[in-house]
Amino acid sequence: MEKKVVVAMSGGVDSAVAAYLLKEKGYSVIGVTFHIWDRYSIKENEKICCGYYGIRDAQSCAENLKIPHYLLDLRKLFNEIIIKDFINNYLSGFTPNPCAECNRYIKFLALLDFANKVSADYIATGHYAQIIKINNNYFLKRAKSKKDDQTYFLYSLTDEILARTIFPLGEKSKKEVREIALKLSLPVAKKKKSQEICFIPDKKYSDFILKILEEKGKDKLNKEGPIYLIENGKITFLGTHKGIYQYTIGQRRGLRIPYKERLYVLKIDSKNNALYVGKKDLVYKRRFLLKKEIWKEKEIENKNFLCQIRNVHQPSEIRVKKINEDLFLCEFLTSQWAITPGQKAVFYDLENEIVLGGGTILKVLDNESDYSKTSN
Repeated sequence: MEKKVVVAMSGGVDSAVAAYLLKEKGYSVIGVTFHIWDRYSIKENEKICCGYYGIRDAQSCAENLKIPHYLLDLRKLFNEIIIKDFINNYLSGFTPNPCAECNRYIKFLALLDFANKVSADYIATGHYAQIIKINNNYFLKRAKSKKDDQTYFLYSLTDEILARTIFPLGEKSKKEVREIALKLSLPVAKKKKSQEICFIPDKKYSDFILKILEEKGKDKLNKEGPIYLIENGKITFLGTHKGIYQYTIGQRRGLRIPYKERLYVLKIDSKNNALYVGKKDLVYKRRFLLKKEIWKEKEIENKNFLCQIRNVHQPSEIRVKKINEDLFLCEFLTSQWAITPGQKAVFYDLENEIVLGGGTILKVLDNESDYSKTSN
């Protein structure tokens, strides 16, 4: 009896080819697309993967592949869990990662729920990642094509989810996937790769947040505040910012401050609505506090790992100290660019292949006194 698999189809080339590969292997394939967001996105833009155009492309691919296709309306859930969290984080001086949060709280749980309803054995997506089983435990493994790897966004997947998940593209590259799509004449074969957050395709995060705040009558949260310069151990007033949600650590553009050298955002103080800036070398840090979300490695003390702190970051060696069950103190062996509160830190073994855990960066630490204040 053939196995049944539910494939998440976003309307992009990756998920369409994933569905095709599974069908070729003899699976009974069902396509499903989540309608999660379409406000402020109804325009001719190929990067939109969660609104009308993404749905249309997914339906076209399913028809081309001759597989059944379903549409699930998750807009209310997505707004409550992802959009509100996204806005609240920026207003609190954090830089969130909504793609990782969506995978953790919405996409895979909704896929499993739908799979159970249609009596499917597995779920699948078009992510570039692999799954391996070690001593009855399931682990994420980096994709064969390291430049296309997406395990950073998938770190939170549990054993229960991984046991029923298939990543058909784990051993392929984006180039190979596009070649397959072209041979099949899939309608999305030449569709551009999505680079940014799906519900903000034009990259204008601050405009998006302000529009939501104005709708809710909360635009007063968009208040000005001081910008302070940190230089030679001294702090001086330098100017005024237009709202802390418009900035992230390491940002240079948009400061609109005349100065003799280029300045970068060093710290965002939401409590005092203040922004701290300084020279480039001050953006490099080594230590941070982590809110643990999943951790599969039993031994922590006296062991080193590799840690990735953003999607485009090259994983670097790090030491981890357990403060309590939910809090870790992490220290890179060398300084890293723009460690950012709100972003995800994902940990790999030293071979840089197996995901061992991850969580959210809570605070970047300059020295021991910073840590002692935080841990009290």
